[in-house]
Amino acid sequence: MRPVAYTVHGPAPKLTLVAERFSFPAFLLGSLWLLVQRAWIELALYVVVVVAGFAAGIFLWPGHPVGLLTAVAVHLLTGFEAGEIRRRSLARRDRRAIGVVVGENREDALDRLVLKVRS
Repeated sequence: MRPVAYTVHGPAPKLTLVAERFSFPAFLLGSLWLLVQRAWIELALYVVVVVAGFAAGIFLWPGHPVGLLTAVAVHLLTGFEAGEIRRRSLARRDRRAIGVVVGENREDALDRLVLKVRS
């Protein structure tokens, strides 16, 4: 496996690790993923862009798959930017980034974080 960088968000008793990689759940589920992550601003922007894409497809270019292409593009963008969306959502809830740790998976990253804190 390839190592993945994780940002660590706190306060200390409840740490959250956010991976810096493509997120398939964010890509596949889109708006539901944003809803679960409580990323309200991003969810509102997502809805506006998708609705505008479908409206453009219906009214400006009927018969062309503009709405579908817009939805696929927004889902791809959500998948690629999932880590940043999650980090910004956590920061708005006063859970700022306090460090970075690298590991092959979440458990390895947590182990490295504990070793980093102890030394």
